[in-house]
Amino acid sequence: MTHLIRPSKGGDAQLLAPHLRAADVAELAATGTSPEQALHLGFRHSNACLTVEGADGTPAIMFGVVQTGEDAAALWLLSDDRIGGELRGPFLRKGQEFLDWFHRDWPLLYNEVWEGNGRHIRWLRWLGFMFIHRRVTEEGEAFLQFAKIKHV
Repeated sequence: MTHLIRPSKGGDAQLLAPHLRAADVAELAATGTSPEQALHLGFRHSNACLTVEGADGTPAIMFGVVQTGEDAAALWLLSDDRIGGELRGPFLRKGQEFLDWFHRDWPLLYNEVWEGNGRHIRWLRWLGFMFIHRRVTEEGEAFLQFAKIKHV
């Protein structure tokens, strides 16, 4: 079973959007963004945007970084349920490698994650991110801000 990690292509967002994990859809809804909008924005604005294909060759995960300052970038990831199934091991093993690659250009990686997105929170902790602040929206949705600074 081969899983390809490659630079994202324009059609990946359209293929992945209808299949996003329920937690990712809920997180996006809490920000007022549709899956299609979020994936297209991520693809269009990322300095590095990658797609992980499942065994069937279809996009299962899209992730990347958007530069927000000279030394900082926002890390993002959206996926279907295969991130917890067939891709769990292969993607987790590669996670630190991609984080190191992103850190070459951006010593500070950060963003926020919806508090109900347990799988992403566990992944971020496993990669060594620190959770630095809890923000609650006017609608009562809680987001955890996370960050990691490259060790020199």
